[in-house]
Amino acid sequence: MSPAGPQDDPRRHIALHGVYNARDLGGYPTRDDRRVRWGRVYRSSALGQATDDDVAKLIARGLRFICDLRSGPERVAAPNTWAGVAGIESWGLPAMDSVGDSRQLLEVSLVSPEETRALMTRTYRQIPFDQARSYAHVFARLVEDSTPLLFHCSAGKDRSGVAAALLLDVLGVSREAIVEDYLLSNRVRNRIEAAFVADPRHERAVRDSRRSWSPLMDADARYLTAMFEAVESQRGSVDEYFLVDLGVDADGLGALRAHLLE
Repeated sequence: MSPAGPQDDPRRHIALHGVYNARDLGGYPTRDDRRVRWGRVYRSSALGQATDDDVAKLIARGLRFICDLRSGPERVAAPNTWAGVAGIESWGLPAMDSVGDSRQLLEVSLVSPEETRALMTRTYRQIPFDQARSYAHVFARLVEDSTPLLFHCSAGKDRSGVAAALLLDVLGVSREAIVEDYLLSNRVRNRIEAAFVADPRHERAVRDSRRSWSPLMDADARYLTAMFEAVESQRGSVDEYFLVDLGVDADGLGALRAHLLE
């Protein structure tokens, strides 16, 4: 795909101050010559540090639903308090649910960058299944057309990246374009790393002179390839994953495409 492909459409990137990696998933062409609608589905980093101006910009987009893909402890430590005040419905995991918490990765990743990269590849093979409960909420709302909808995790890269990839895949976007969209997170890698370093939960990792944790910051196409391979090897297809793990059947996928494609 050329550098001026749909991933670089100026409508995609949302300029915010306290939130990063915020973008619209619209505009991508599909294999049946349709296009993902703009202004329906957004993804971003965590929203708790949004400035007043950020909040105003997000509210102006008419958000109806926000799905927080972070673990319960992550959400409690850095809550988004403005959504409820603004009357936007939101969902998150229970406070004690630690699925997806980065501290679990750090406990076994401080060996070498190579070992961490291998760990991330294994993690991506598990994300669709570990995050199925959260993803089911996202896609149930999309089937119902509760849009505009925004989903986010901490950096908006891994859990959000997989959710976006699965959505674009069932809408019929090419895998090449899906990878290009995923790799956009590398454009804010410095902000992802700064947030990671500033988090007191990661103090032990930051002291590692080998920077063994560095691959945790990357959006690596090999990670996403491993995710799709795991879904297809365990379920046969992405559509079957939606049925078995997310409870979205063929009619639901049809409704999803009707709502989100033009």
